[in-house]
Amino acid sequence: MVALVARSLNLESRNTTAIMNLTGTVRRDSKQNWRDLIWVRRGIWLYFWLLLFEGVLRKWIVPGLSAPLLIIRDPVVLFIYWKAYRSGRLHSPMLFPFVLVSVAMIILACAQIAEHISTPLIAAYGLRCYLMHLPLIIVMAKTMELEDARKFGRWLLIVSIPMAALMAVQYYAPPMSRLNIGAGGGSTGYGYRHALFSTIHVRPPGTFSFNSGIECFLPFVVAYLLYAISRPGTYSPMLVWPAAISASIAIPLSTSRTVWFVTAGVVAWAMLITGLTGAQHSLRLIRVALVLIGAAAIASQTPVFQDAFATAQQRWNAAAHSEGDLEGVVEARVLRQFTDAFETAADTGWLGQGIGMGSNVAAVMQTGSMGFGLAEEEWPRIMLECGPLGGMIFMGFRVGLCIYILMVAFRNRQSTSTLGPLLASAFIPILLTKTIELPTHLGFMAWGGGLCLAAARRPYRSRTILRTAPAMHTHIARENVAAG
Repeated sequence: MVALVARSLNLESRNTTAIMNLTGTVRRDSKQNWRDLIWVRRGIWLYFWLLLFEGVLRKWIVPGLSAPLLIIRDPVVLFIYWKAYRSGRLHSPMLFPFVLVSVAMIILACAQIAEHISTPLIAAYGLRCYLMHLPLIIVMAKTMELEDARKFGRWLLIVSIPMAALMAVQYYAPPMSRLNIGAGGGSTGYGYRHALFSTIHVRPPGTFSFNSGIECFLPFVVAYLLYAISRPGTYSPMLVWPAAISASIAIPLSTSRTVWFVTAGVVAWAMLITGLTGAQHSLRLIRVALVLIGAAAIASQTPVFQDAFATAQQRWNAAAHSEGDLEGVVEARVLRQFTDAFETAADTGWLGQGIGMGSNVAAVMQTGSMGFGLAEEEWPRIMLECGPLGGMIFMGFRVGLCIYILMVAFRNRQSTSTLGPLLASAFIPILLTKTIELPTHLGFMAWGGGLCLAAARRPYRSRTILRTAPAMHTHIARENVAAG
């Protein structure tokens, strides 16, 4: 992990420094801006690696510091904002909606404290979840572009291979094994607390603290795989095929219906986007289908896939007794939280029950044990915390952010690539339905949104010229594959 982080940060430093060396006539203040930009990009990469591996720290390396590590990315994101401000990357009208929502939420939190609905500590934690990380989306959009999104994709595909292997080991390990221990090293960790019905298998969380991290991770991996398959030459086949087989195994290993639904949606979305690029690209649909079928066929011959698929089937059958057929599952797990939110809003006071009051942190502060104090689904929980007006403002902001990202991705797909819309299909379900007060969900919301906008960003002509520096020519020539 340390080697991966060091290598990615060093590449960012060398790439940006090469651009600075080519502009020998820049002023001193411009050079300082470039140095700040280097640190912004380094911070974003560090944020990415901590998002993937903070569970390793909380579960296995320093479990005694699990609680402080819950906010380990907060200093990183504040450092990014400071350097982005110094380099001029925060002077954007795109931040205006974030400012308006922040003012509204802070006023609401102060009113809740004044009315003794909430406590300052719980309100501060709630505001931290609501407001601190999401502006990273705009910072990434202002500092990164398509080439950076491809680099993130390469590392995601690389990580997905050992991630699937770790999930397989966790799947077969006993529930009380150290591999399946929860964050903090407790004996009631999420890894085996959700053991499946009559089986002895657990829902493997991989390197994440909880299985919910895998639910966010795998859709992005699938989106990058589909992009790589439809654009040969983007990544090496020696990476794409092992990653595709690993993803085919990891999906049933997750035993998560959310993963099945979202990845199926990503695949369907990719087929639609590829078809919309023109009749001349119809062969891409065939290529994507053949590679997916081939990877699934190879994976299905492995014992771990067969066992995991049988476990997933058992979970589906058990859930069918309470939720019915596929239509009932979709209604119960997707649509109902939206309808329940408005029913909840009608029975909630205008000030709500306190921002942050539905989080696990608030539950620990009040009862000493983890749990969802108000509601498990995101939309009803937001309505309960913020009241009907505040809840509609904040969820409306998230819906508007999804629409904006999707519009930008589609608007630029002809001039940049189809990667932006593909990543948006993995990102939008996270921002719309996942719990913002869970650190992993929040991290994927912030990083994933910025990734979508970076992938849709048209490279500046000056940057294209600067990237032809001799020290970088070979690397960039390999990176700048035609992104049609």
